[in-house]
Amino acid sequence: MTKEKTLPDFLIVGAAKAGTTSLFYYLEEHPEIFLPKIKEPKYFMSKILNLPQNGKGDDLTHELMIKSQTDYFRLFSSKSSTQICGEASVDYLYYSRDVIPLIKENIGLPKIIIVLRDPTIRAFSAYKHLIRDVRENETFEEGLKLEDHRIKSNYEFIWHYKKAGLYYENVKDYIEAFPNVKVIIFEEFINNTQNTLKELYSFLGVDSEFTPLLKKKYNVTGKPKSKALQKLLKGSPNIWLRKVLKKTFNEKTRSFMREKLEGFNISNYNQVMEKHTKQMLIDYYKDDKKKLEQLLEIKLKNWS
Repeated sequence: MTKEKTLPDFLIVGAAKAGTTSLFYYLEEHPEIFLPKIKEPKYFMSKILNLPQNGKGDDLTHELMIKSQTDYFRLFSSKSSTQICGEASVDYLYYSRDVIPLIKENIGLPKIIIVLRDPTIRAFSAYKHLIRDVRENETFEEGLKLEDHRIKSNYEFIWHYKKAGLYYENVKDYIEAFPNVKVIIFEEFINNTQNTLKELYSFLGVDSEFTPLLKKKYNVTGKPKSKALQKLLKGSPNIWLRKVLKKTFNEKTRSFMREKLEGFNISNYNQVMEKHTKQMLIDYYKDDKKKLEQLLEIKLKNWS
């Protein structure tokens, strides 16, 4: 008798650099929620992206991408009968038009979780993320100027600093396509994490009184003390060493080692955005923000 495949009950679809990593690990602590060892399977991206992509380090970010349906459903096979399961691939929001039909075809109608952050701050955070990973060599201003060229040159969407913050159309796509969509505002999540999680647990249908550990910070940006070590952690050119580590340690152990070493290697680096750049981005997002407020029937008072 063939074992019935396990489908994810929910998807965290984005946005990138909006607290989805923290959210993933807070959800993982809940005894009624099962999440796979690979945080971002990006399975549906494997069906629509033109791989490999051409930005510095893009190929290595896709190393763990799940490319077969069998492997994708196997991610959730260890779920117990008392748990719900899900995954978090932040590309899914940005590529909503292409991804939504694939989600419906392969999964059906899972619950959708979207986290949105002030797009001006999110853009700068994406830039600092690439600085941290020793992938971006330009200033933020130069990176913004290069964005159209990078998009045309098939760079991973993390390089799309400005465009990835135009949320309205993508959020609208999900709200129109799925009956259960939960939109979380990052700034509210940070200011009142426990209450946000309580609402989210209730949305997912699990015990809303559960309290996870909230002290730890995940996926923080900063500046590497050692670029050589950071290159090793985030994508070493030493393929032989990477293969040895892969054969010696399982993914969970490698992730733990990577996390500890990266925490040691990243220094606090409070780079400040230029005032004129910030104002340019605020103006750029102004109309999209208004439409998003109307769609969600809220006031985004904590955004620029």
